Amino acid sequence: MDVPAGSAGVGSRKASPHVKDALAWPLVIDGHPARLLPNGQVEIDPDFGASGDAYMRGIAPTTNFGADVNIFAGDISDSSSDAARSPIKFDVSSIPADAMVSPVTFKLWEDFAANSGGTENCAFNLQRLLRNWDKAQVTWNVYSTGNSWTTAGAGSDGNDRAAAISASVTLDSVAANAFVSWTGTTLTDDVQKFVNGTYPNYGWLLSAPTAEYQGVGQYRFSRFCSSDHGTPSQRPVLTVPYTLPSVAMFRAPMWGRY
Repeated sequence: MDVPAGSAGVGSRKASPHVKDALAWPLVIDGHPARLLPNGQVEIDPDFGASGDAYMRGIAPTTNFGADVNIFAGDISDSSSDAARSPIKFDVSSIPADAMVSPVTFKLWEDFAANSGGTENCAFNLQRLLRNWDKAQVTWNVYSTGNSWTTAGAGSDGNDRAAAISASVTLDSVAANAFVSWTGTTLTDDVQKFVNGTYPNYGWLLSAPTAEYQGVGQYRFSRFCSSDHGTPSQRPVLTVPYTLPSVAMFRAPMWGRY
């Protein structure tokens, strides 16, 4: 019987330490089911829950909403012109630095949406964050206590957030009551660079620019379940398929008399 014996790196790369436990079938690496591909690579398809999320609100610029069971994007006030944006991040440090990431999927459960009569179909964007924000401290004005965003609400491209949109989904004001998924090459590249250390992992900012500041008495927003939501199956999810370098195979010795 052939059994995986550990990693045989590609080229001159050293074996990934995360493969050392893959010594028997079924193949399990870092607690996740894995598949051995015909080319000897290992493919893993884990889901990660959010390691931090919050929402920020323009009309409550010094209030932290990091413990709320929901996050928002858009104008959530029916009495003031408002904007809500949500930073969110996932800890992917368990993925080996030499892993090759496949298209990732970012999922949020949309449990409510509303429109008072303004813009109906709005783009809900993810942009990579550039500040090391703190879930328990982040507000519209600051990303952590004593540290202000360059522009309030993480609004400065190139300083608070990357200018490029990592992924975008257009939503109407009818709640899906299901997961909404974001994917794309830039989102995948973000995660690849989180994994290999090219980018620090501060996650993304969720915003819906055309749904913000609808005016006094107007609103347009979508609400999503946060990592603090009481229903675990509706909390944020990041699915990161990846492959590891080839796994060496050997034939188990047969002990005894011949």
